[in-house]
Amino acid sequence: MEAILVPIDFSDVTRDVVVEALRLASRLGGRIVLLHVLRPPGLSGMPEAQFTELAPMIESMRGAAGAALERWRAFVARTYRDVQTLQADGYPAREIARLTRTLRARYVVVGAHGHSGIYSLLVGTTTSGVLSQSRVPVVVVRSPRRKSRR
Repeated sequence: MEAILVPIDFSDVTRDVVVEALRLASRLGGRIVLLHVLRPPGLSGMPEAQFTELAPMIESMRGAAGAALERWRAFVARTYRDVQTLQADGYPAREIARLTRTLRARYVVVGAHGHSGIYSLLVGTTTSGVLSQSRVPVVVVRSPRRKSRR
């Protein structure tokens, strides 16, 4: 069965991303795969002793992400049976592209946080990385608009 890969970061856009993936899966079928990619704090060039000190923090982050993924899996499972979760470590866009190929995903449903074009150009985002690396259709779900303070 084909997969719909749904990378989530537990931000404000997560609910909308999951709901859109549910809509797509309900129309097309397929397995929903909820993915969270943990990008460990800057480890390149870090001495091994310092990395060892960070290991408990990274494991704690993995545990918290696993618990959050399970809550989202349960949310999806209330209305859609074929759902699973995955965790990965690394650069999110790269891991999403790799898992899209590994799972032979038919679609990727990803959130956008509404940063400006300049931000994306200068800093780069997971969503723009996924769009540039994906070989399958990518559904981009915009972040809920914040209410203006007037």
